[in-house]
Amino acid sequence: MGGNGKTSQSLQMVESEFQFEDFEKYKADVEKNLEASDYPYQVEAFFEEVGFLVNKRFVDIDVIVDRLGAYIISNWKKLEPWILAMRKERSDRTFGEHFQKLYEKTVAYMKRG
Repeated sequence: MGGNGKTSQSLQMVESEFQFEDFEKYKADVEKNLEASDYPYQVEAFFEEVGFLVNKRFVDIDVIVDRLGAYIISNWKKLEPWILAMRKERSDRTFGEHFQKLYEKTVAYMKRG
């Protein structure tokens, strides 16, 4: 997948190495490796921006699904537990909301096929 180096690296790390079990373990892992804690944030921010563009109709979902559909699905499934925990930890129900809507729209679009 194209994009800037940091986003590509973050996508690869989340896909291959990121495992979220619970928030306490995540915090402990972050203390050991601060750089690794950036990866889920980078991926969430990237798909949050893409989701915002789709949700506000600046970009059509078919274009995004064609280029990013598999990445959207795999990364949402990987990050969903982390995003839900972050919402709870921050008392912010909107964290990752555009990414979640993007995932839901992607799945619906692919089912229509």
